[in-house]
Amino acid sequence: MQCRQIKYEKKRYINRTAKYNRKEMRMRLQVEEWMDRQLRDLYECEEDEEYPVEIDIDELIELSEAERYTSIQETLVDATQPTEEFIQQLLLKIQNYQKLKTP
Repeated sequence: MQCRQIKYEKKRYINRTAKYNRKEMRMRLQVEEWMDRQLRDLYECEEDEEYPVEIDIDELIELSEAERYTSIQETLVDATQPTEEFIQQLLLKIQNYQKLKTP
């Protein structure tokens, strides 16, 4: 009887981990898809065109809030559309993602 109970507890732990990772991955994907749409708008790119910048969420997570802002602002210097609203929204999304990632 004890063996089954231990296996059951292990399985529950695995399921919790899988759900957490799935939720984290889903949020990450949503942020990246949102960012892709926004960057296309900022650079006026069509769906089949590449925009000239790359923003790495993992790199931004490692920075302080002020450094994130500066980094994004410097990356978007050649954007053809205003960037302030995008920057503020992206900073908020990164904060939310970071909270989800931190147990």
